Amino acid sequence: MEAAKSLRIVGGFLALLGVVSLLVLLIACANVAGLLIARATRRRQEIAIRLAIGGTRARLLQQLLVEGLWLAVLGTTAGVGLSIVFMRVMNSLTLPFPLPIELHLAPDLAVFLCAIGVVILTVLLCALLPALHATRLTLVPALKQEEPRYIIKRFTARGVLLTGQVTVSTMLLVTAFLFLRNLTRAHVTNPGFEVNRVLMAQIGFVEGRPDADHPAFLQAAVERARALPGVEEAAYAAAVPLTFYSGSSNGLTARIAGGAHTEHIEFAQSLVGPDYFSTMNVRLFAGREFQTADAPGTPMVAIVNQEFSRRLFKGKNPVGQRVSFAETKFEFEIVGVVANGKHRTLGEEQRPALYLPVRQHADEVRVGFVLARTRGEPAPLLTPIRRAIGELDRSISVTVEPMSSALSFALLPSRIGAAVLGTLGVLGLVLAAFGLYAIVSYNVSRRIGEIAIRSALGASRGAILRLVIRDASLHVGLGLVLGLAVSALVTAPLTTFLAAGLSATDPLSFAGTAFVFLLVSVLASWLPARHATRVSPVVAMRLD
Repeated sequence: MEAAKSLRIVGGFLALLGVVSLLVLLIACANVAGLLIARATRRRQEIAIRLAIGGTRARLLQQLLVEGLWLAVLGTTAGVGLSIVFMRVMNSLTLPFPLPIELHLAPDLAVFLCAIGVVILTVLLCALLPALHATRLTLVPALKQEEPRYIIKRFTARGVLLTGQVTVSTMLLVTAFLFLRNLTRAHVTNPGFEVNRVLMAQIGFVEGRPDADHPAFLQAAVERARALPGVEEAAYAAAVPLTFYSGSSNGLTARIAGGAHTEHIEFAQSLVGPDYFSTMNVRLFAGREFQTADAPGTPMVAIVNQEFSRRLFKGKNPVGQRVSFAETKFEFEIVGVVANGKHRTLGEEQRPALYLPVRQHADEVRVGFVLARTRGEPAPLLTPIRRAIGELDRSISVTVEPMSSALSFALLPSRIGAAVLGTLGVLGLVLAAFGLYAIVSYNVSRRIGEIAIRSALGASRGAILRLVIRDASLHVGLGLVLGLAVSALVTAPLTTFLAAGLSATDPLSFAGTAFVFLLVSVLASWLPARHATRVSPVVAMRLD
């Protein structure tokens, strides 16, 4: 089961990487298409003259396709080289799973066939269509340098591609901002238990060892750990929240003994030992903790958290009440109520939790944990605790780490999202900025005569800069609005992975994305506009 869980997480990570990479590929293809459209449009006079003097359309198409092919081949070759470097980085990563999972990513025939497919797709979609459009013209409009027909008013094919780039890049950047914010907040989120001064020793029992012996060994390990200088308190458990072994999740119909009312409750279930809550600094609101006397053959007992008590008992004191589950015929007495906390993820809502004593459910224990709260820094006690527990039985495996390190599993989605989406989000932003710069530069070169006339008539450099930036801002603004709207839908399923208090539509992430894009778009538009204002009106008229 643990192996399947690990593989699902790794598979989800690779799927996320694939989807985001596809989005970046779309942005890159839109860049290539925009560049080739601009290049073909710029050569309309040359193409028209060649056609007029007897050149065949097929020959011109061949020439334009070869130019696109060179761009696709060079870009894909560079991409394959970067992917090989990325594979090596991925292979060196160590994932925080209790089972060893190694990534053996290496280029093979399938990778190179995929690269060839990308080249063919790029040529067909990004080179063939502009070539067909550029060679389907008449002589007079081409010699007059009339612009191609607009798709809609003020929107050429280049403008539509630019808008699409900005839309997709906005989605990537919003998600990247969101995961970066989540990673920052997750480090300061209170999980509901002690983290900084707790050591966690994971104990693996050899196969064939009787399950009934596990609690006794864990209790002996706790006594050895508790006797060490610097250890304030120690306890054992079969589940530790926010780790790979965080317990189980159940959905059962609960009924209070002596009553007819039933309540279906979705809750987290954990097996813990005596003094677990005091060791983890989890507040006990009512009743008592588990004791050594809560053993097989004694009445079944349980401890619930505040949320479980609120759902089932509606504000009444649950201590001393007996509860049963209809689906299992399982009945127990509630002996305590503890504070709420996180169980599976840092971003989960407060959920009901049921704690059962390990000794009464020893047959369910496969891996045990000894938890020790220290008086100071826990790091110096790593080796003493490992040695003390290991001396009890040489056949067991013992791994000791600070609780703060053990929670790396809970931070895994945030770290993966921040790394992957952050990198590819910035890459998408850079590609969109280059696309905007290329299109604005092209438009400025087409309007150099108009700009010269405006300058000759007294237009200031500031007015010309505003004119160029205003035209570019139409596509950027529309793409930004569309991207933010789509992002609000795309990020909705990510709520489960976000820290408490952080919404999937986090205003700061959306506002940060908009600010960054506006800043980049102004810079990308300002550079070609600034160059145009420095051209002498006389020279500009001659160039036109």
